[in-house]
Amino acid sequence: MEQDRSDRRANNQAFTLAVLDLDGLKTVNDAEGHAQGDKVLKVFAGTLAVDLGNAADLYRVGGDEFILLSARTEEDELHEQVDVAVLAARQVSTLRGVSVGIAQSSEASGLALIELADQRMYAVKQRRQAVRASLASD
Repeated sequence: MEQDRSDRRANNQAFTLAVLDLDGLKTVNDAEGHAQGDKVLKVFAGTLAVDLGNAADLYRVGGDEFILLSARTEEDELHEQVDVAVLAARQVSTLRGVSVGIAQSSEASGLALIELADQRMYAVKQRRQAVRASLASD
């Protein structure tokens, strides 16, 4: 039987914290309305939650931001699960993607861990924006 999530945290087991930011949700809201943006959020979060199963908790912390806590520490697997959720959301509207910042519980704790993942997410977002700007200028 799978160990309860709160038990894992209480026993100081390793976990992954990820900050997720949906790229382009504001554009969806502006162009197609907030009801469509809400559908994108629901499809993305619902798909990701199903794919993650009981090994993770997903929390919406802002308009287009989520925090994910996972008992799994494989970053490639997490990125694949996010990609599946993005593909599902793109069936509803034109979501550009999701910027993901990942931190492991061994790197920090509490707010410092969240800030580390957030910094990494913003670095990913800035790289993506630079690539889009470069492609637009060509």
